[in-house]
Amino acid sequence: MEIDSNQIDTSPKWRSLIRDFKRLIAVSLIIAICAGVMYASKFNGGLSADSGVWGAFGDFMGGVLNPIFAFMGLIALLLTISMQSEELNNSTKELRNSAEALMEQSKSLERQNFENTFFQLISLHNEIVSGMAKRVGYRDNRTKLEGRSCFAYFYGFMKERYGRAFLDKGDHLAASEHTYQKFLEEGVNTFGH
Repeated sequence: MEIDSNQIDTSPKWRSLIRDFKRLIAVSLIIAICAGVMYASKFNGGLSADSGVWGAFGDFMGGVLNPIFAFMGLIALLLTISMQSEELNNSTKELRNSAEALMEQSKSLERQNFENTFFQLISLHNEIVSGMAKRVGYRDNRTKLEGRSCFAYFYGFMKERYGRAFLDKGDHLAASEHTYQKFLEEGVNTFGH
């Protein structure tokens, strides 16, 4: 089984682990071949038709190679655990970076939402102000106030009414309430929307 190095990170540590894994496989194959050659040279070197000889050969190969392959398997397992640990650390770092980016994005969206709401309120305010109109004066001398000029009129209106109410009532709270009531009576059509 060959590991495709294109699918794995090419950092020096990964390349070193892959190289060690390939060496481990090569050493295991060399040991297996050497054990087979040693058996063949020691016990007449030919193929036998006797099943007892084959059983002895299997016992010999199993006795020699099983501990070696078990040790090599343990080494391979440790290498893969090391590789997985490194990958987990990299994933954790990426996840942390991703979480930080999402937090920044969330803050940016929150600010954009606030700005959008703020500018919509300003737009609504400007729309309401531009729609304000008030006719002032008497029959022959009536003037139409529009937009922001209505504020100046109502400021003067409230200032005058408050002054009169304060002189009559002598109390700031009562004068304020009276002025507010007169303002609502006078300007409800202008400010209603």
